[in-house]
Amino acid sequence: MSSKVPAPFSNKTVLQLIVISYVFSVVRSQTTAAPGCPPPTPVAKLVQFINGVDVNSQSADWYPVGTRATAQCRSPGEMRLMGNRNGQTCRSDGKWSGQPPCCGDVTRRISVTGGAVQRVMPDGGLTVFVSSNTDYVEVRCSIDREEPLLEAPHITVDNVRVQMQSIRGDSGRVSYMTFSPVQATDSGEFGCRKSANPSSPNNLRIEFKEFSLSNQLQLNCPADIVQATDPGRDIATVTWPEPTALTTSEIVELNNTHSPGDIFPIGETTVVYSFKNAANEVAVCRFTITVIDEEKPTFLTCPNDFDVGTGPDSAMAVVEWAPIIALDNSRVISAPEGNYQSGTTFPTGETLVSYMARDEAGNVEFCNFTVSVSDKVSPVFADCPASQAHYLGQNETEVAVYWRRPAAGDNIDIVGPTVPSHTPGERFGLGTHTVTYTARDLAGNNGTCAFNVTIKIAQCQDEVTPFSEGVLTWTSAFPHELKPSLERCSVYTEKAGNFRALRECMPDEDQGAVWLEPRLNDCGEVRDSIDLDDLQKVSVGEGNVMEVSQAVAKTVSNMTSELADNLEPVASILQNIVNAGSPSVEVTEAVIETVDSVVMSVSRQGTLDRSGEDKEAPSSAKASSSIVQSLEAQISLVADDATSLEVTQRSLAVTVVTLKPYQQDEETQFLSVLDEDDPDSTTLQDGDVQTVPKKARGDSMGMSWPIDTSITMPADLGTQAAESLGYDDPGPLHVSFVLYQTDALFPLKNATGLFSVNTTGEYFTSGRVISATVEGVQLVNLSQPVIVEFTPHQDWNESIGVAECVFWDFSLDNGTGDWSSDGCSYVEFNEGRIVCHCKHLTNFAVLMAMKDESLTLVEQFVLDFISAVGCALSIAGVSLTLFTFIVFGNLRATRSRQILMHLCTALLCLYVAFLAGIDATENGAACTAVAAIIHYFTLASMCWMGVEAHNMYLLLVRSSRVGSLA
Repeated sequence: MSSKVPAPFSNKTVLQLIVISYVFSVVRSQTTAAPGCPPPTPVAKLVQFINGVDVNSQSADWYPVGTRATAQCRSPGEMRLMGNRNGQTCRSDGKWSGQPPCCGDVTRRISVTGGAVQRVMPDGGLTVFVSSNTDYVEVRCSIDREEPLLEAPHITVDNVRVQMQSIRGDSGRVSYMTFSPVQATDSGEFGCRKSANPSSPNNLRIEFKEFSLSNQLQLNCPADIVQATDPGRDIATVTWPEPTALTTSEIVELNNTHSPGDIFPIGETTVVYSFKNAANEVAVCRFTITVIDEEKPTFLTCPNDFDVGTGPDSAMAVVEWAPIIALDNSRVISAPEGNYQSGTTFPTGETLVSYMARDEAGNVEFCNFTVSVSDKVSPVFADCPASQAHYLGQNETEVAVYWRRPAAGDNIDIVGPTVPSHTPGERFGLGTHTVTYTARDLAGNNGTCAFNVTIKIAQCQDEVTPFSEGVLTWTSAFPHELKPSLERCSVYTEKAGNFRALRECMPDEDQGAVWLEPRLNDCGEVRDSIDLDDLQKVSVGEGNVMEVSQAVAKTVSNMTSELADNLEPVASILQNIVNAGSPSVEVTEAVIETVDSVVMSVSRQGTLDRSGEDKEAPSSAKASSSIVQSLEAQISLVADDATSLEVTQRSLAVTVVTLKPYQQDEETQFLSVLDEDDPDSTTLQDGDVQTVPKKARGDSMGMSWPIDTSITMPADLGTQAAESLGYDDPGPLHVSFVLYQTDALFPLKNATGLFSVNTTGEYFTSGRVISATVEGVQLVNLSQPVIVEFTPHQDWNESIGVAECVFWDFSLDNGTGDWSSDGCSYVEFNEGRIVCHCKHLTNFAVLMAMKDESLTLVEQFVLDFISAVGCALSIAGVSLTLFTFIVFGNLRATRSRQILMHLCTALLCLYVAFLAGIDATENGAACTAVAAIIHYFTLASMCWMGVEAHNMYLLLVRSSRVGSLA
């Protein structure tokens, strides 16, 4: 293995280090080991002693054999010594016996603050040095989440010099004693225990020692100076106060060998100052500057801890590391020595590897790292059984399964007990069961043997077999089950719809179940022609749905006027086709062709009740609603399976598109193009229907299409669909559009309640019905509306008529369906098109009516009141006239008076009949009788008025002529 040298060292320096290391290695290899042990390896939290003296205060490089090293915790009141308390002894092989102890935390902690210096003693006690400047000392007792009590029986608390207090805070509870000032007589045993528990306390002996500080003497000559080298260098920059001479004469000459701030090498150097005054008196000042090397060597490379695993067949591991190099500020060091060398084979567990570097000054530095070898090889099952399958017998729910127990092996041949999830001979039920064996070695590695036991029901699988007329398709079956083929007898045979063949599934010991040979059924004679009644009797399944759908499409296409009277069988056949659940495009196209023929026929015949007078929907209306629902169901089947579909018939267009997520951020529009040559045409041509982004509608030349009918999906359709389905992000959407060129399948039965203004009572649609559906999700209360546009094909505008945006609600009229305006609103009449906004998706249309220009209710009431008063006054006048003629008989003598009486009688009957019966409209018979009476007396009054006029002509005109002649 190679090592990298840090950049700060030049190639020359590295070469020197390598040479030095090599020389030391050769010398060491040629000499015998020193008779003794090096200083013990430092351990965190420990103070180590040799012969009762702190190791750190000793400068010995080796200790003789038999030397004993002991240790105490660095914080004796807060930690307790654990492990080897008897100490370590230097052995003859140059190593310390045993392992050093360690320190663990205690719950009852004693700590001391204050004093000048604190020192741990070999017996585990604590010595605190105090002076006049450090006469305040505090001893604390603390226990987490408990009430502590500090004990010191030898102390008298006087609350002046010695005080006892306790505090409680967020970090815990503390009982403490303060000494101000502290005295040597306060030394003794201090204990810490729980206040409410008389258990044994944690004791610590504390000794207080007093010392005095010596003042610096003010001499003419500085004292000797001892100073450590500058960091990282083998020299020291030393400064001192200049010496002074006490004399009354003037100093005339001063000589010195060195000056403050000079650089001194390691070792002793004498500094000499000489003074000469005017009296020729000479004085000499000498002092020594000693530069010592206290800086420890530095390891340029020291490996990190190793964590390796054993080999697959071994309980040990070989560990190698890069050469370990050390450097010192004095540039001269001994070669690092280690207890293990690179390439050593280590056993499992943790091994401490220690390298020591020593410079000429005796400074020592250690490179310590741990080699952890662990068993990471899991036990192995060499004979793990293979997976197996078994079949349930007849009327069985479980079966017994047997296998050979597997055995596990490990790299160190130590394997714990094997734990199985199941045992041989155990009974298993239907399904796949996983059997596991688990073995654990002493290192905690788990080895697993797993295999599956699959219990199946004996079953004959799907199969296709040939026969003389083609192939027969069989779906899976259970033993003793008689299964029909998917293929059925042709619709042109006597037994149309019957299964073409039967086949029995029988149990088998090896395979579970096997098919027997098929048994063909007789389909009868072939028929030359079929009608709707024949097709209605045919059972439809997966095997014949294609033939039935194409047959019904062909049959209805050959029917003309009679098709409109036979919607019930068509609806029944389409329902049977949809129930077969075929997503075939060919089946869907045949269904669309059938519905197109129905729409064309109903449009020509106009047999559906569209007047709005019949309150009960006829059977043809129910059939038409069923046909629409069957068409939508079949489109949903193909939309789930096909990515796109475009079918355009004469009166019907269907489009299925798949909108990718990136296409859902723009409005998608489905539209039909207006035929400019024949705008009122109800026949669609290829290219008349388009599905495009709204902003891109138009031809390749940039010309906008004249829109007849359109529906625009909102831009946030994908987000709305994802929220309805509980998804975070939109996915592909299958959207289907349907355009009906006429509303033949959507009879208008009751439109009066849909309009808020008075109309003439004549209601009609624009002729077009358009729908949109997002497959697989029900979208209501959309945040952005669906925009539907219709071009009226009648003489209509906002000034003369009203419009109501509606959708076909299949739940209305006892399930037959009717138009509803819930969730839809009329927006505007723009560019010749009615614009609607709706909050959901379904079949949309627009209902229109002409405005009623008749009088308002107030005006009608006023006129009715005036008419009633006028008739009443007329009745009173006519009655008074008749009463006069009846009382005075001489007034009835002339013909003129008799004519007047008849006229008054006719008027009286007319007025009475008008007032009494004009509002009798609820009963048909009464209304007819009142109409006849009013009609009769109106004619009678007119006739008598004519007679009266003629009589007055005779009396006046002819009398005037006779008088003139006379």
